[in-house]
Amino acid sequence: MPEQTQTLVGGTARGSSPRAGLIAIPPEALARIQSLYDAGLCLQGYAESQALGPLKQWSGAAAQVLAGRLASNLGGYRVSHMLHWLAFRSEPRHPDCAAYRAYALLQRRGPLATWEFLERYGEPPADAQPDDASHFYTVRATVAANLRDFTAAREWL
Repeated sequence: MPEQTQTLVGGTARGSSPRAGLIAIPPEALARIQSLYDAGLCLQGYAESQALGPLKQWSGAAAQVLAGRLASNLGGYRVSHMLHWLAFRSEPRHPDCAAYRAYALLQRRGPLATWEFLERYGEPPADAQPDDASHFYTVRATVAANLRDFTAAREWL
């Protein structure tokens, strides 16, 4: 396994726990990495993230969502799905965590399973951040379009 890929997936040997030694990521570091990500500089964001520790060991939903996005954009799809699943488990009512969980379900199990997940989730909480809620609704629209329900897709947008 190439050195960079091994670091991306946590650098742990098979069979060892990737969750041992979780790392709390400071908010200012997350903001720096997020700004690089938003500028389309995923590789630079990943390079900056390595000073904080392997992506697999990041803790906290916000850090895990960002780490999962970085991993996905750099080809680490399994790591991305795992991080987004962990983020959703830690904050199941957070619409951004639910949106990324839905994306993973859509890729792995298809639109019907994803639609059922979204129906069980319901509506985002009233106090949700507008960006997080809009991300959630965009996923709903994507799933509806995958199910060929273009009227519903348009309503979710």
